Amino acid sequence: ISVLVEKPITRNIPQALEMCRTADSLGLTLMTVSNKRYSPPYYRARKAMPPNPAAFLGKFNLGYDYVDILEGGTIHLFDLVRYFMGDVKAVSAVGVHHYDFNKRNYPFDNACVNLEFESGAVGNVFTSSTALSLKPWERVEIYGEKSWLAVEDQRTLILHDSEEGPSKVWNPVFPNTLLFDEEFGGFMGLIENFAQCIRGAEAPLVTGWDGLKAYQLVEATHQSIQGRCRVEISKI
Repeated sequence: ISVLVEKPITRNIPQALEMCRTADSLGLTLMTVSNKRYSPPYYRARKAMPPNPAAFLGKFNLGYDYVDILEGGTIHLFDLVRYFMGDVKAVSAVGVHHYDFNKRNYPFDNACVNLEFESGAVGNVFTSSTALSLKPWERVEIYGEKSWLAVEDQRTLILHDSEEGPSKVWNPVFPNTLLFDEEFGGFMGLIENFAQCIRGAEAPLVTGWDGLKAYQLVEATHQSIQGRCRVEISKI
């Protein structure tokens, strides 16, 4: 059977490898819930990417101090990192416990992750589990040669590709319906793609291997923070 699995794909890399290899050997679809790839602003941003991008900046405010800061949401941003910029070569991260809520169930509540990409580009992701989820709670910026784009709150796409004209801005038309999050959060597109993959009509936009590599960044971030060191990403 084909499988759509929540994030993280597993709790360790060996299990994720086994899942991906088994799915490939049986010719089955294995996808992870990386719904942000299907969100219309991010999907459009991918098509408007500047050539040979040099830098990625991402911010994610989780706003909940009772879930894991990385697995509870930042893993989605790690997936977008690869969606836009390709594979990561190495990670250097710093995590702190800046606020004391007498619930130190997790090793840090704010973290800054520096990324080195295989392409030679660089990036940074800041994430917080204590900052309130007020707007803007999520933002992605990508810098290229004489061009720049950003997606704010999984809604507004901004493209600046000319020194002589204004930035181009795109916002979706908001439906007066409870389906807003399902549509613009990317969930409807994800389910449709999964169904079409089962029918053999489409290829998956996100695979189990993508879920595995996003989880690699979670593990590498923890290792870098704990060891206060640069962690190279193993090639799979």
